[in-house]
Amino acid sequence: MSNFFEIKSIEDTEDKNQFGGSSQKKRTSDYMTRYEYTRLIASRTVEIDNGFPPKVDAKGIFDPYEIARMELHSRVIPLVIERTLQDGTKEVWHVKDMHIRDY
Repeated sequence: MSNFFEIKSIEDTEDKNQFGGSSQKKRTSDYMTRYEYTRLIASRTVEIDNGFPPKVDAKGIFDPYEIARMELHSRVIPLVIERTLQDGTKEVWHVKDMHIRDY
């Protein structure tokens, strides 16, 4: 069984202690996978397209995809990655704590 992950709103994880914070001891790599990168961008693109306000100064940029990429690389995207490990435990990774490659 491989690792699974979900993209969650940052507010959903901060309200519940069951997920752990960014200071939680992690067992998985701090490198964001291309699949996590893609899902983060896609999820945030949909949110922006549905009227959520951008978290970066996006003057002159009207493409929700580009705004989502800017947010991710500025590390202000309001989403986190929740990884489910083989033993059923979960790890929450905040973008600010991860290494990001541009895929």
